[in-house]
Amino acid sequence: VASQLRHWQPDSKQPLTLVANSSLASRYQRALSLLGYTAQALEGDRAFQTGIRSLAHAVAQ
Repeated sequence: VASQLRHWQPDSKQPLTLVANSSLASRYQRALSLLGYTAQALEGDRAFQTGIRSLAHAVAQ
């Protein structure tokens, strides 16, 4: 996390969005919290399925 934050400086006032399973997301959330960031988590499979449905719906119109 620290390495990535050196390359990419997000706005610390806006929560970051993590796409990962709950176990991995909780570890990243903890690390980000120690560095002063907040993060919301989206479960990876659910995010993928929602994105695919959205694309399919857009193509169908």
